[in-house]
Amino acid sequence: MIIGKISMRLPLVPLLLMIVNALIPGFFDDYIERLATITGEKDDLSGEVEYEASASGRRAMWRGAWYIYTHHPEYWLFGVGMDCYRGMYFEYHFDELAEALDEEDLGHVIYGGRGGKDMHNTYLDILLGGGAVTFATCVFLVGYAWFQAHAIPKKYPRIVNGVNIHNYAKAVEIGMIGYGVCIMFNTLIFNDFFYWYVIMPGILTNLAKAKLKREALGKEDEEDVMERPARKPAYAIH
Repeated sequence: MIIGKISMRLPLVPLLLMIVNALIPGFFDDYIERLATITGEKDDLSGEVEYEASASGRRAMWRGAWYIYTHHPEYWLFGVGMDCYRGMYFEYHFDELAEALDEEDLGHVIYGGRGGKDMHNTYLDILLGGGAVTFATCVFLVGYAWFQAHAIPKKYPRIVNGVNIHNYAKAVEIGMIGYGVCIMFNTLIFNDFFYWYVIMPGILTNLAKAKLKREALGKEDEEDVMERPARKPAYAIH
């Protein structure tokens, strides 16, 4: 059912992008130009490959981190310690990185010798920092929270204490999907709203459960039973 709904809405995405690009000419040009430098863009005349350090540096850092993780079984379960990889790979794994990455990618990772580059990938941050145990726990927490938000419109009343909690649940659900995409390119320490997304579905669910319990006990609030009068606009003339 979920897959069906998603597949029905997917064709709307390119249409929306076309509308935005038509209204704002060149809106995506800079983005596409930078995106092309992640893997390198070859100049047809000179034959040189142009890289953008920030974009291609992410790809190089991901490749290096994944190589270290997969080639060291001692890191598989519990990792190297949260936020420790950046400070340790120079001392313990530099030679391995030099073998796994080409000179261009290695230069992006180590900033030309000036210091280590952040992972810029929360998934790899958690996996390499805390191992499979921590990664699986985080996936479960976020996945369960998303499932809670997704299930609220199907299981619980729309109005609770005069508030449409279905709209809140949908907002949290969409926000978590966007969050899941964005953290692919962001370092773990910048995830300020992670806890809010995990907590909010539980709060909304408990509010809905409390309403159902009040109804079962015959103690439903009068304001929820009676139809609320229409609110006049702020600009209405009294």
